Amino acid sequence: KIRLLTNVYQTPTCRGEIAPMDWLYANGVDIRYYTSTTFTHSKYVSTDGRLAAVSSVNFSQASFMKNREAGVVRGDGCDDMIAMAQSVFEYDWAQAYAYTFDPSQYSARELQEIKSPLPYNVVIPPQPNIPGAYVTPKPTWISNSMSQATIFTSPDYAHDTVMPLLDGARSTVDIMIYQITDDS
Repeated sequence: KIRLLTNVYQTPTCRGEIAPMDWLYANGVDIRYYTSTTFTHSKYVSTDGRLAAVSSVNFSQASFMKNREAGVVRGDGCDDMIAMAQSVFEYDWAQAYAYTFDPSQYSARELQEIKSPLPYNVVIPPQPNIPGAYVTPKPTWISNSMSQATIFTSPDYAHDTVMPLLDGARSTVDIMIYQITDDS
């Protein structure tokens, strides 16, 4: 069972193209549109309730191949964190409304391609060589019985969690962020 919770983008399907959301829905993915707040900017993936990834990574070529993104995958020993993140997902899922698929916008050939059980040829482009870009180390599992993690979500607790971290800095603060605004 695959569930996908996403924002409503109102992007029309281009003639002769198969929209990714339509393809996913027609192949059994349960898709709902997020409605709990203005939009969701979170990126959360959970598998079997055992592993959870929280990151800045969008499911896009730019995010996977060109942008500086970051994330963490947590597993064994992080049951409370995974349960908290999953509870937010379940709440938002319950508030969301179902995606609708309109097969009339596709030709018979396109519908056959969408629903074909044959393997779908996916071409993953090579990682671009960006001169001067730092290549991060390959991700590895880090185990430490002394490690602690705090998980938070916005708009609920982000400000109250992040600001004390910043206020408690003694000498340096390093921030890499997409946007800073004061749009109260």
